[in-house]
Amino acid sequence: GQAVLAGELERKFIEQNTKLKKEYERRLEDMKRGAEQDINERLDASVKRILQQNRRMAEELRLHVQETEELQREKMIFSDENRKLTREVDLKREMEEQYAKRGAKQAREIKASEAKVTSLEASIAQIVSDFGDERRRLTGDTREAKAVASDDIAGMQRLLKLRTRELANIKRLAAEVVRQRGEVERFMIDSLEAVKRQLADERGAAAGPAPPPGSSSSATSLNGAGGRGTLPSIGAGAAATARKG
Repeated sequence: GQAVLAGELERKFIEQNTKLKKEYERRLEDMKRGAEQDINERLDASVKRILQQNRRMAEELRLHVQETEELQREKMIFSDENRKLTREVDLKREMEEQYAKRGAKQAREIKASEAKVTSLEASIAQIVSDFGDERRRLTGDTREAKAVASDDIAGMQRLLKLRTRELANIKRLAAEVVRQRGEVERFMIDSLEAVKRQLADERGAAAGPAPPPGSSSSATSLNGAGGRGTLPSIGAGAAATARKG
């Protein structure tokens, strides 16, 4: 737009300058012819008229020069403005391209993080399902000894509540994986390993011989090595991550 306007002003200036020059030459030629024809009859009047015409033409020429200078100044102003606007447009275009690239990269990272969260949640759900199956199996195996193993069942219930709370914490931490995915992934992996070890310990304890009725070992079987295992805390996972980092 600015470049087109500057070009139009320059074209008008050239056309006007050419037109005035031709008009000036035509008038000068007319003056010469008139002076040659009337020089002998009306020399004084012709001289006065020529002088008047010269003064008028000098004034017109002065105005023309002034107009030309103003047009030149306007042209320079428009040219400078056009260059500034062009630079601004180029800068804005570059910024838009950079923002677009950055947004695409962030979208890819978020998508990858969401995929990791989904995978981890599926793993947690599988662990919970396996734990439930294992608990039901152990409950079926010890149904005949329910009266003797009431303390064991209470311990299992407490352990289940503990596992439920810890798994809920894992899910909440998994929801923050986009912001803290490194720490959360480390924590969840450690938690899964701890649950697997505890399940293995519980399977081993369940496979052993049932304690005799009334013995104190039945009341503490789940409160011992197999009953008080806990998942790693967030602080421990963060400290381990910091040490590895």
